[in-house]
Amino acid sequence: MIRRIVLTVLSIMFMANLHAQEIKDTIVNVGAQSAPGYIATLSQEMNTVRDVMKKRMKDAGLKTTNSEGYTACLGQIVNDIATVPINLYVKVEEQGRKSDKTTVVTICAMPMNIADKVDNMNTFVRRYLENLIRDAEHQEALDQLNEEEKNLKKAEKEYNKAVSELESTNKSIKSSQDKIVSNKKNIEKLNDKIKEYEEDNKKLESAIEKDNDRKADAEKRVSETQGNLKEIEAKVNQMRARLQ
Repeated sequence: MIRRIVLTVLSIMFMANLHAQEIKDTIVNVGAQSAPGYIATLSQEMNTVRDVMKKRMKDAGLKTTNSEGYTACLGQIVNDIATVPINLYVKVEEQGRKSDKTTVVTICAMPMNIADKVDNMNTFVRRYLENLIRDAEHQEALDQLNEEEKNLKKAEKEYNKAVSELESTNKSIKSSQDKIVSNKKNIEKLNDKIKEYEEDNKKLESAIEKDNDRKADAEKRVSETQGNLKEIEAKVNQMRARLQ
């Protein structure tokens, strides 16, 4: 649908360009022959215009030959121009410098037989040139459209790749953010556990202090009872010795 709209707009542009295209009358010399003709300067590349010209002639079933630098259709009926055999000459050449080149098209036609009279032939020759110009402009625009469509596909591919990378990055960021939240929760749990351990340690330290107090009392009693134990042991040993 978009392509159809673009082509419609381009067609309107072609018609505007065609009316603006300057076609000049000229006299064309082909060997010893001279005939009224037309000359036009186009902005399209020479190869584009030349290919369009060849296609028009091929589609019309015309055989071509080279004659004096012209592409010639000799002794054939060119339906766009006449209903009798004619000699049609078209030259497509390049002029200007590399940075400012133009394509110049020269065209003329003459009846193959001098006795044949073709009414308004020059009018039809001019129309043939106008159609050639139109087709060249259309082909150039079509080539540009095809190139832009390639660029569009490339841009879409790059865009989709960028979107995919963005989505992947967003997923990575989300995963990291979720992990941070999870870690914070774990830290909170660990902090609560640490507090429990700290409170437990305080209780244990208090118990140790109490045990140390009991230990001092116990050591004192051990020392006191140890002396008494030794005295009693000595008495027991003496009594055992008497009984032997």
